[in-house]
Amino acid sequence: MKLQNMTSVTTFQYTYRIQAPADKLYKHLSEPTNYIGLSPLIVSLTDVQWDTNLHGQRFVQYKSVELFRFLGFIPYRNPLDVVMTLTIPHQQIVSEVQAPLNVRVIFTFDLEQQDSGSTVTETISIHSPLWAKRFVISQAKAVQQNRVQVLTSRMEMNTN
Repeated sequence: MKLQNMTSVTTFQYTYRIQAPADKLYKHLSEPTNYIGLSPLIVSLTDVQWDTNLHGQRFVQYKSVELFRFLGFIPYRNPLDVVMTLTIPHQQIVSEVQAPLNVRVIFTFDLEQQDSGSTVTETISIHSPLWAKRFVISQAKAVQQNRVQVLTSRMEMNTN
């Protein structure tokens, strides 16, 4: 029995409402630099390169770094390679994040305009080794909950 390929896939979803137009949310979420702060772990972003894929969709590749603090004080800088695709203009964005140790996380934002606000459905799919599963899921859920608060604050308090 080979253990090297023992990976786990976990998917979870969270839907929330923000009092802002879907176009405004889409514009904010489609700008890589805005993820500093949208994720409390992201501390830097470099090598941003925009292009168009074979399906005519705009995408951006970039590198970012997460800062973890183990035991509250031991820093670990986790390098990430990200490909964010604007899959459906003004409605959907998919980001594929490749991390060390064979961890891959896919974030999908589905945006729907409703009256004066919007509904955001964020789906996270985690592909990780079994030994890292609990940690990766706990971090992704914490980031997701933080993102809801920060995005709501940014969109509802900023009328631009």
